[in-house]
Amino acid sequence: EEMFNYLIDSKIIDKNKSAIAMECDFWNISGSKFEEVEQIFEQSLRTPMPKWSKIPLIKGEYGFTGRFLPRNDPRGLFIGNYTDCCQKIGGAGEVVAIHSQTSPNAAIFVIEYQDNIIAQSWVFNDGNRNIIFDNIEKDFSGLKFKFEDLIRIIVNIYKEAATAIKKLGYNNVLLGANQYGIKPENYRVLGLEEAEGFKGIIPPDYESLLRIYPPDSYHYKLRLAMLSNRIDKIASDISDKIEKVINNG
Repeated sequence: EEMFNYLIDSKIIDKNKSAIAMECDFWNISGSKFEEVEQIFEQSLRTPMPKWSKIPLIKGEYGFTGRFLPRNDPRGLFIGNYTDCCQKIGGAGEVVAIHSQTSPNAAIFVIEYQDNIIAQSWVFNDGNRNIIFDNIEKDFSGLKFKFEDLIRIIVNIYKEAATAIKKLGYNNVLLGANQYGIKPENYRVLGLEEAEGFKGIIPPDYESLLRIYPPDSYHYKLRLAMLSNRIDKIASDISDKIEKVINNG
């Protein structure tokens, strides 16, 4: 709230703008791309949250918490900007960000510490009463905890969330892993076992969304973003122009 007031007082954001407009401003989304994002967000507000997402706030150690992000939080469409991943408008995983926000079969589970999102998962059901936390994306920068302690704290929160979801009558609650975010070897240290027979699961409405929002198959946006970050300190004006190409292209 203090930062929000500072941004208003500094005229960086306009308090009369909608939440999604301010979020788009913050990430340099404008023009026709902004209009598209605004429509997506408005659509999401009419989409009910899944039954399995309606669990209590999970309280972990040292003030860490876990919860499902509500539809009216505009950060959902830009969640990758908060957790150093491509799940965001303008990112290689844009379609996942849109699905997590607009599908009745999906939501975003976030881990927060001192009011900051430090980890998250795209979560969906498969139509067979199984719930999948796709994987855990994270940004631990600025946290004064050992990496292994953070992993343990976060995984314990996920375990509690899984227990709460299963009490609602669901069959399996699964956690995915890949070489992005928290990696498989990090889970093995905690004694988590690999589930058999669940590879390749996707949400029942995901393929139809892919036809509307085809993925960045050549990862050109991701490559441009990497270039933009690399030159930002020495040529910020060029970096800003590249970001506009990414966000509006």
